Amino acid sequence: MTLEIAADRVSCVRTRWESTATVRVRRAEVDLGYAVWTAPVALTAHPVPFTDRGGVPVDESLLTGPDRVRVTSVQGVDAAHLVLTDTDLSDCLFSGAFHLDSSVWRAVPPSPHPHRLPPPRHSPDPLDPPADPGRGTPLARPESRTAPRTRGRRARAPPMAYGPAPPRPRPHPRP
Repeated sequence: MTLEIAADRVSCVRTRWESTATVRVRRAEVDLGYAVWTAPVALTAHPVPFTDRGGVPVDESLLTGPDRVRVTSVQGVDAAHLVLTDTDLSDCLFSGAFHLDSSVWRAVPPSPHPHRLPPPRHSPDPLDPPADPGRGTPLARPESRTAPRTRGRRARAPPMAYGPAPPRPRPHPRP
């Protein structure tokens, strides 16, 4: 099933989706709270106005919302079958949602709030070996490195040598 929706607000609260669906949305706030999916559902922000069967763009003059799709809630959902593409999740409510690690989140547009800082970028560690451009995996570490990498932690003590324990110092007898 494919749905194409241009609206200010789309509420799918407590809906049940029994088959695979693609939902293309324009200019809407989407609430998916407590929805149930038994098959994969893709919610995608559609970048251009929809067209009718004759190829004429649908009139969106009555819509007052911004030209982006915002997901406002996935509260209480099993997100294992959910795919969100090009949607704004900056104000989304995630409490009670589960299987968020198995859902797919793609290409979120930049924040419309210019006062927020971008996420920090992590530069590679200069002690890490360069990546192999052909395979995308790190090369073997050079064996010539003598100092262990500690990254601010205390270095580990060298392993104990095997053999008899050194003798303990004896206390001096009192006169």
